[in-house]
Amino acid sequence: MPFGKKIFKNNSNWAKDVLESEDADYFKQFLDGQSPELLWIGHTNCGGIEASLDIDALDGPIKEWLLPINKLYLDNKDEMDKLSCRKEKLDNLCKLNIRRVVGIIDELDFINKARSNGD
Repeated sequence: MPFGKKIFKNNSNWAKDVLESEDADYFKQFLDGQSPELLWIGHTNCGGIEASLDIDALDGPIKEWLLPINKLYLDNKDEMDKLSCRKEKLDNLCKLNIRRVVGIIDELDFINKARSNGD
């Protein structure tokens, strides 16, 4: 089964389990939508950011998912090597990755269309 379909199948199974065994009203709390309207991207102490530094120890879909972050690290290695401790490197890489993801979002067609419509 392709990875994307497997994720959706697993999500569907999880939702079914929640409804059947935990809390039948669980999903009702999300009916009003996101609050606040802003979506935060990235956070410090991210295990994915840390794992991306040892990319050769990974395999499968997670390795593919983290390769862009590893590339970001390698592209900024000179700057990263100036930082004194691992935590500073991870925090800096997290910030760089947030900028990278915001840049990707900023280039999405529907974002540009909304922007041109004044949204």
